[in-house]
Parts: sequence; structure tokens; C-alpha cells
Amino acid sequence: MNRETQENGLSHATAAQRLEKYGLNELVIKRASPLIFQFFAEFKDILVIILLVAVVIAFTTGDTSDALIILFIVILNAAIGFIQKYKAEKAVEALKKLISPKARVVREGIETEIEAKYLVPGDMLILAEGDHINADARLIEEYELTVSEAVLTGESTPIKKYLSEHKNTVFMGTMVASGKGKAIVIHTGMNTMFGKIAHLTTSTKKDKSPLEKELKKIGVFVGEITLAISAILFALGYFWQEKPFAETFLFAIAVAVAAVPEGLPATITVALALGVQRLAKKNAISKQLSSVETLGATTVICSDKTGTLTKNEMTVREILINEYDFEVTGAGYNPNDGDLRIKKTDLHLSRKTKPEDPIHDFKI
Repeated sequence: MNRETQENGLSHATAAQRLEKYGLNELVIKRASPLIFQFFAEFKDILVIILLVAVVIAFTTGDTSDALIILFIVILNAAIGFIQKYKAEKAVEALKKLISPKARVVREGIETEIEAKYLVPGDMLILAEGDHINADARLIEEYELTVSEAVLTGESTPIKKYLSEHKNTVFMGTMVASGKGKAIVIHTGMNTMFGKIAHLTTSTKKDKSPLEKELKKIGVFVGEITLAISAILFALGYFWQEKPFAETFLFAIAVAVAAVPEGLPATITVALALGVQRLAKKNAISKQLSSVETLGATTVICSDKTGTLTKNEMTVREILINEYDFEVTGAGYNPNDGDLRIKKTDLHLSRKTKPEDPIHDFKI
């Protein structure tokens, strides 16, 4: 990039060409499967499969009432699980819509604000205190610039940036803690360090929760025991007692259907759904019902780097000045979130307030 381009930024035509070449500056999230597939996925549980087999057998043998009851329970169980996951997905989408990232860039010599998804390699970013960095970029100017990289590295202390090699790169997802500077975008979207981490998280193989593993064991156990008992009853009735084949077969099937715990899947699903609702009231959104049980089974959480687990933003909650006690509401660095109000007055502080001490006026 020549000096003139570096000072004036990209032209709109060049930015459009690079946007077409490199794509939007967005993290590619694995698309959710169609709703109909998500609904039928609720029938993959081994216990549910056994119940469906029992439904087919009950219909075949003419036991329509039992078949309809079991079928209703199976569909109800699937509907509860599907609706809960759907609501969680919509809640996550609503949270994403609250974030509308912007970036300040120089294009054709004019500083302008654009949506971060339209950033392209070569764009000149303008960085100031409090700005979120929306792409990987290399500094060309810096004035006491420090960047909080807690979200990327877990390091809570802001990192001082220099123009020297190996210390002149800022990354997507981090935030300017202090100072200001200018930087040229070098990577966008999934080519950024943040994008590589996102790829690793989405490509990680999902393991079953402890509850799902136990339910699978129960399902296999119930299926084997039911099959064995039905086979024994059929053999005793047909070969030993010499009863008619149809009568013996229907009796064995009836025992098999009765042995299947058709209420268990629905009971577990309802219990987990109630747990998800309780978590939602505490502002914790769970996309999978089984996550509730996994969290409940957790006894020890080992963690390092607190910035990885939090937003790395400290908030003042209370201010004591002379005989005034101010309560501060809100959380994080958002200036539009929260309020400042007097909690109580005439505090008994450790020092004695003298009559001549000045009392300041505060505008709330």
C-alpha cells in the first residue's frame, strides 16, 4: 500500500471489489437444521424408539386405546422439547440483534462510520478509547494505545501496543482501553484470530450429557429385559401350555407394552423444561434441555483467566461522600445503562464531620 493510499484510505470502488472477493466481515455460524428436522430429532432417544415400536405393535394387535395413549405421550414429549429449544434459539437471536457493531474508517480521505460487516482488508480503522475492534489490523499510528484482550487471551491487564514488529497487531473482539491510533485491516471474518477460535468451537464434537448417557443405558436395559420376558412368556404359553399361537403372541406383546415406562421421557422433559425456565428468569439462556442436568451434576469448576469468563468490566455500585451515600445501578461500561441516586444521608463515618466542612451539591 503506497503512502497516498495509506493516508486517504481505500476508494469505494476498491472496497466494493474486496468485499466481493473476501466476503462480509462476519463469523460463519453453522446453520440450524430446518424446523421439521429439529422436531423429528426429538424421536431419536432409545426410550422413545421403544415406545414407537410398542405403538405399532399395539395397533397391529388391535389395542387401539393403549396405542393412542402412548402415541400422545410420545408426541407431547417431543413437542415440549422442541418448543423449549425453539424459544431458546429465538432468545439467542434476539440478543444478537441488540448488537449493531460499527467501525470508523477512512475512505477516499473522509472519515466515516460503517457497519463492521462491510470492513475489508486494506481499510484504515480509526481507534479511540472504548472502541471495539472489529477486525485484525496492523497499527500505523498509535498514541499511548492500550488494548484489552481479555476476550481473546484471558489476560485482564490491558496490553500496550507499539509500532514495532510483533506488538503492532490488534485483533477482532478486543477493545481499546486507552489512547488512540490508526490501523490497516489485514484479516476479516473467519480469517481473523477470533474467527479461527469460532471455527474450533463449532467443529468440536458434541458429547452427550450424563443424563442422556444414563437414559440410553436405561433404554437398552428395558428393551433387553422386555424382549427376554416376552420371549419366555411366549415360549411357555405356546410350547409348554400349548395355547393357541395368536393368544400367546398377543399376551406376550401386551406384557412388553406394559413393561415400557411410557411416562418416563415426558416426565424428564417436563422437569428439564421447568429448570430451563428458572434459569431464564436468572438471565441464563440454555439452548439444550440436557444442559440443565449437566450444570446440576457439576461439582467443581476449575478456571483460570477471569477475563475469559466475564466481560472484564468493573462497575461502581456505591459512592460514599461525607454524609451522602450514593447508589449506582447498571452494569458494564454502557453510559446509557443505570442511574445515580441518593441511598441515604447522615452517615456515621469513621471520622467526625466538622461543622465547617463544606457540603457539596450534587445533581442527580
